[in-house]
Formats: sequence, structure tokens, C-alpha cells
Amino acid sequence: MKQLGTDEKLAKHTEQGKTADLRTRIENLRAEGKTYRQIAEMERVSIAQISRLLKKPAVTESSVKPESTGPETDGEDASRIFEEFEKGVSLPKVVIQLRTSPDKVRQLYDKWIGLKKIDVNQPTVLEKIKELDELLAEEIASSVPLRMLFGQARGMGGLKLRKCGYVNAEGFCTNWVWKRKDGSEVHKQAEALRCAFCYDFNAKESDS
Repeated sequence: MKQLGTDEKLAKHTEQGKTADLRTRIENLRAEGKTYRQIAEMERVSIAQISRLLKKPAVTESSVKPESTGPETDGEDASRIFEEFEKGVSLPKVVIQLRTSPDKVRQLYDKWIGLKKIDVNQPTVLEKIKELDELLAEEIASSVPLRMLFGQARGMGGLKLRKCGYVNAEGFCTNWVWKRKDGSEVHKQAEALRCAFCYDFNAKESDS
């Protein structure tokens, strides 16, 4: 029984020593200007534990947010969390792995989804554009006013095509550049309908 009590005291003493060392490191880091969040990541402890060791009232993630260094730090946090979303990591695992608050992860997840929706490179956006093109084609074919409108547009575009300084002798538009799938660039042949809606029309000197 005596040996057991001694072991318990030794373990308690060792634990107290570790806690004292941790408190010292935290105090030094705070003196260097580190935020609660940065210290939590460096020492792998919770913000609440840091607060207890510094003998301050328990604080929440939101209460230490003003200590952030500003937009740059917020951007770094968003970047790290977005990387996990791109990998397909679930929200709870993001909270655990990055040691951040669930509210912040959920907020950034909503923003990530919003950015995905407006990203024209996303397959869903391209599919919607294709659906819209097909719908417009059907509407134009079945609507007399629309057929007349697009007929007028083609007539205007044909005039601009012939008089535009960007259209070379071969009939290619040199003002716009399209990219192929392999990344190379190409100039497309000018088209009356596309020219009708081009705001960069440049009349040739001989026609001005």
C-alpha cells in the first residue's frame, strides 16, 4: 500500500511538472504575440485548456476570434478547410483533424458550396448552359418574333463582320481567342450572329 501511494504521488508530481512546462510554453508564446488558435495548433491542446492554464475565464472559439491577425489568417483557415472539402473529407472529420469549431466549418462549407455553384468549370454549370442553349433553340424555332429578332441580329452581324477591322482576309476573328482542350489557342472563323453581339466592333479605316 505504501509503494502504491508513492507511485501515485510520483505520477501526480510528474503530471504537475508537465502542466507547468506547458503553461510556461503557452505564456512564452502569448508573449510572442501568438493567438489562442495558433497556440492550440502548435501545442495540440484546446483553447479552453489554454485559458485555464493562463488562469483566465473559459473562452469559446468566437470570443477569441478578434485576436485573429485579420483577413490573411481567415484566408489561411479557409484555404486549409477548403482543401479538406476538395478531398471529400466529411465535416466532422474536418473539425477533428484541423481542431476548429463546428460552426466555422459549417459556415465555410456553405461558402464552398456557393463557390462551386458559380464556378463555370463545374460539370453541373456546363450542363445547365447546354440545357439553356437547347431550350433557346426550341423557343427560337417555334416563335415567329424570336426568329425575326435573330434574323435581324444575323443581318447586323453580317454587316459588322464585313466592316470589322478585327476580321482578317481569311475571315477569322483576331480579337477573340479560344482555347482547345489541350490548352492551345485558336482564332475562330467570324460568324454573323456572334459578331452581332460583339461590343469590340472596330470599323475598318476605309469604311469609317
